[in-house]
Amino acid sequence: MVPEDPVCGSAHCQIADYWSKELGKSAIHAYQASKRGGHLHCEMLGNGRISISGEAALVAVSEIAVEL
Repeated sequence: MVPEDPVCGSAHCQIADYWSKELGKSAIHAYQASKRGGHLHCEMLGNGRISISGEAALVAVSEIAVEL
């Protein structure tokens, strides 16, 4: 278990949408100021979607089995 919150991509979707409109930019750089921290590149794609990229650390692997 990670003892802190990782960088939250879903929150940055909201932040990127707001600040891209405020700043008149289609791409912004974001930083989450937590103990581990993290930098994100957020880009508005123009179709209602936001592209988020940055470095990541694998903290869990899982598998879901569904009977159809």
